Amino acid sequence: MTNSEIKIKRNPNGKVIAGIVSRVFRDEANKFGTDEFKLWEEFIAQYPEAKMIVSRGAKAAPKPKEERKVRPSYAAMIKFINTQENSEIHLETMNKYKNMAKINGNSYNVVVEWFNNTFKNTLDYKAVFRGVVTETTRKIEVVNTNPEVVEA
Repeated sequence: MTNSEIKIKRNPNGKVIAGIVSRVFRDEANKFGTDEFKLWEEFIAQYPEAKMIVSRGAKAAPKPKEERKVRPSYAAMIKFINTQENSEIHLETMNKYKNMAKINGNSYNVVVEWFNNTFKNTLDYKAVFRGVVTETTRKIEVVNTNPEVVEA
């Protein structure tokens, strides 16, 4: 829907009951003398009982699971960190970020951002929080060290 467009809504009998407009159109139609104001005046002159309906617009498609933000609770973050190497260091760092961010009153967002940036590239993180389990197959090369044994 463009800025200066009115879509017509009719009842089952074919009578015009409303004009569907964008939010920008509505805002501009409320300003005296604008093109949208004049267009809405013409519309109302033809259909005096019609109402203005503001369209919601198209909804954004949901993101795939891998692209969604991971927002675990403090308990989930601590459980995960306890399974990692150097867990004491990570827990100290987490508490440091938490205490520093308390000054602004929104420590959770800072801690979650630190957590995601620290662990997002680890396989455990991907398996637990992203639900992405990738199997890595290692090719094992067999080398014949005994020249007397001939492979068939």
